[in-house]
Amino acid sequence: MLYGLQLALVLFWLQDLSNGTHQTEELLLFVHELLRRLRPFLRLLWVAQIVARLIQIVGPLLGQGSCQCRRAIVASRRDRYAMV
Repeated sequence: MLYGLQLALVLFWLQDLSNGTHQTEELLLFVHELLRRLRPFLRLLWVAQIVARLIQIVGPLLGQGSCQCRRAIVASRRDRYAMV
């Protein structure tokens, strides 16, 4: 998923016609802040499921095996709940 975000940022940077790529710098700061604030929500089950589904849909386009990603998320979820 982060690889896809990186590709989108590179595409934005290539299309940025602002002086000194100012808009790209603003976008990078925004994405950094957004990811920092959203990171704790990844612990919620429904958010993890949505991210897993997104990876399953987009992953093959980015050269990732969707089954491996889904298995890893399901296994980590099982381990987390087993500790509780």
